[in-house]
Amino acid sequence: MTSTQPAPSPVRPPRSMLSIRPQARVPRTDAGLQPGDVISNPISGETFRFLRTADSTGGQLLELDCTVTPGGRVAVPLLHVHPKQSETFEVLEGSIRTVVGGIEATHGPGETVVIPAGVPHIWENASADRPLRFRVRLEPPGHWEALFATTFDLARRGETLPDGRVPLVPMAVNLHHSPEHFYLAGPPVWAQKILFAVLAGVGWLLGYRPGRRLETGTGGVLPSPGQATSSWTVTPCG
Repeated sequence: MTSTQPAPSPVRPPRSMLSIRPQARVPRTDAGLQPGDVISNPISGETFRFLRTADSTGGQLLELDCTVTPGGRVAVPLLHVHPKQSETFEVLEGSIRTVVGGIEATHGPGETVVIPAGVPHIWENASADRPLRFRVRLEPPGHWEALFATTFDLARRGETLPDGRVPLVPMAVNLHHSPEHFYLAGPPVWAQKILFAVLAGVGWLLGYRPGRRLETGTGGVLPSPGQATSSWTVTPCG
């Protein structure tokens, strides 16, 4: 006679293992920027020195010092909104002119401007003969490091429009890749999303890719306005 052996019971992991859940991924920047790095835009007159990045804060915030030449202004000189990020300006030197939610104001050293997410705004250096320096905080940081790096690099290479705006097709590629970061204050957001999606497809066919990765040669500093080109190079993020 042949004896039949009972089927082995399935091996179950210990209860402690069943209760383990994967940890949430911490958002990371694809710009390769570190605290202390500096980038400059020769058209808008902005120079950013990064103090805290998405990586260094575990995806909580982006903090930087922004120095603006006399008469300088935001790199994209259009009334715009950030749907998901709140923005705070702390004026350190000079004066800044802002339009926030339709209200125009000028702020000096020691004053703070808080721009809640979704509120239309724009800013510029209020002085034509004095530089402006203010601290910027973006919460959460999203992909702003990569978007800043892309915009500044295109300006440095002479690939923006004369007023510093990124041409529509490469802008659409980046904004479609990083939705909920930047929209114009006028047209409906849903219409802008459709436009960005269509133009992003065209951009990919033309060879544009979203995001930029900065690779430093010596010193890790892009040239300030008026300086010669440095050893920084820019390659598309793969």
